[in-house]
Amino acid sequence: MIQIRIKKHSSQSLQLKLDFPSVSFLQKKNNYGMDMFLFLPQTLGVNKHNYTTYDFYKSLKSYIRLSTPAVDFNDVISDSSVVWDNFSHEIREAQSLPESKIGNILINNIKRHAVIVKESIQQEIKRILLIRDFEKQEVEIENFVAGCYSMRNMQKKIFGQITELNVSEKVNMATRFADEYQSLMLDRLTYTLMSGLRANDKPENPTFGKLNKLVLDEMKYRKKMKYPSVANNNNLVESVVHREGRLKRFIESVLFLTINTRKEGVLYEQLFFSLAAGLAMVFATSIAFATQMIFGTLTLPFFIILVVSYMFKDRIKELTRMFLDKKRKKAFFDFRTIISMQENPKIGMVKEGFGFESQKYIPPEIKAAREKMRVTEIPEEWLEDKVILYKTKITINKSPSLKSFKGISQILRFDISPFTTKMDDHEKEVFIKAKKNLTRHAVNHVYHLNLILRFYEGKQITYRYFKLICDKRGIKRINYCDADVV
Repeated sequence: MIQIRIKKHSSQSLQLKLDFPSVSFLQKKNNYGMDMFLFLPQTLGVNKHNYTTYDFYKSLKSYIRLSTPAVDFNDVISDSSVVWDNFSHEIREAQSLPESKIGNILINNIKRHAVIVKESIQQEIKRILLIRDFEKQEVEIENFVAGCYSMRNMQKKIFGQITELNVSEKVNMATRFADEYQSLMLDRLTYTLMSGLRANDKPENPTFGKLNKLVLDEMKYRKKMKYPSVANNNNLVESVVHREGRLKRFIESVLFLTINTRKEGVLYEQLFFSLAAGLAMVFATSIAFATQMIFGTLTLPFFIILVVSYMFKDRIKELTRMFLDKKRKKAFFDFRTIISMQENPKIGMVKEGFGFESQKYIPPEIKAAREKMRVTEIPEEWLEDKVILYKTKITINKSPSLKSFKGISQILRFDISPFTTKMDDHEKEVFIKAKKNLTRHAVNHVYHLNLILRFYEGKQITYRYFKLICDKRGIKRINYCDADVV
């Protein structure tokens, strides 16, 4: 089943992460799809003339990567679990390979292990924050801290074993990078846990003390190992954040895929353009022959009619081209991306398309959902909305390379700044009754951008509904609309 996560990425952009499962052993490939309907208020003045296909793809960043395997936190902190057995086995197996291959295989195994551990810690923190029983949550946090110490000790031990092997300096450096990355990620995720704890959990609470100690111990360890990621003042904090980003990119590159994006339907586009030119030429040539037969060749009427026919020829060519191109866009997507890995030339394909959807072509179920998403709008006022439709279709082929991963993730980051620049100022003065007098208040002037997502997984269709609350400064929040209500 497709998993979706949506969040505010920055003040001016939202992030949509879609996880597509890999193919089961009974199938050769899986087909998935998504239609994104974004309803924009007419007051923003956005239309197909001032917001083109080029503008849309300029505002959209699309990343395609492998999905990190899901491993239970208890398996990560247990030295007898399959996670550590597999990691040790992979290291021993790599030693028997030719020297030209051992380096890359060891580095990939180290990276994959690091991202698995990070994902496991992340999921455990989410689970802990969902616990509403305070005493039970405290116990789980204590277990989490103890588990992190155990996990880090096992990592340090196995990383030490790798450096003792007779391997290249490149592998040794990758091991140190993975160790530093894991330490920094543990700090970062621990901060997330501390920030997410309930307000009545004061810093003097013993639970906070244990989490603080975990972070401080990791800082001491990085200092001991002479890693350049220990901050003591504001200048160094900036360097540490930059270092963290570089390490994250290096380690998580094991999830990256090779992509080759091309415009779709180029051959048909050129064929249609040629057809349009041919039709126009048939018209112009027919007029020329007919006029020549009636008036002769070197006459003034022949000259005038020939000029006029060429004027019409250009218009016929352009109108035919526009008509055929419109038909082509309905039949083809805008871009086609081939997804591949080094050991597998093609593991899947992604197609993307964009356009403004006319109200009369919007499916009835989408119209019904949009009508129920009204909050303060006048009934049927949304019929004046401009509707952006972004379509994506993903095909995942059966591949041995995907066995170690959950599937493929597509991360979409959409910049809404072209819309917010057209909004009014973010504050508006209103008068509110206070006892017997009126008081002046400055309130937020917000706009509602309604987002409806439709997912295809084989014959199964599911929907998700969101309302983006925005003002001139950007996205204030994203509200999820209950599917049962809508």
